[in-house]
Amino acid sequence: MSDHERYLAVEIDAQLDDKGDVVERPARLRLVGNVRFAFRLLEKATRGAFRFDPSSEWWASLRKTISVRDRLTHPRLPQDIDVSGEEIVDALKAKAGFEEAVSSYE
Repeated sequence: MSDHERYLAVEIDAQLDDKGDVVERPARLRLVGNVRFAFRLLEKATRGAFRFDPSSEWWASLRKTISVRDRLTHPRLPQDIDVSGEEIVDALKAKAGFEEAVSSYE
């Protein structure tokens, strides 16, 4: 693992202040990238015994669900807070698939 991978794994980023000192701060990571990164680390840690499949149905459902979460968190229009039945089904598929993927290695 690279040093930066270690920092990102604990969600820490760094920058230099005006005095040239390193200042650590929480990393601002996109959720999709962060989840993929976590699975990539799991693949590395297990030397390939665990495999993440980004073409799986649950991953597509998770990506859709994240956009619903974003819409609910930052609504612009009144209808932005409406959640359809299909969006609820996607969220349930995402949850079940994520749990299955994580527990498949245990």
